[in-house]
Amino acid sequence: MSYNLHALGEKGYTTMREYYISDEVLKKIYGFLVAIKGIYTKNRRKIRIFGEAVYCLFCIKCQTRLLFKEYGNCFSVYQKFLRWKKFGI
Repeated sequence: MSYNLHALGEKGYTTMREYYISDEVLKKIYGFLVAIKGIYTKNRRKIRIFGEAVYCLFCIKCQTRLLFKEYGNCFSVYQKFLRWKKFGI
């Protein structure tokens, strides 16, 4: 079951208002990522945004090109996902 946590922004496009991943789960994910060599983990905000994008792709079944603009360029998100997949994440 997915929740609509997005609303129309001032200019009419959809924007995020809340996170799908709770702070507790994010702490566990971050602890796991810190242990993996080759993964840049200095910026927790970027890790959260990427985690949210992956959540949207797989749990909500959103198409990559339809990701919200807050997640960044859809091609960049997909490329980062492929790099992390090579690390076994």
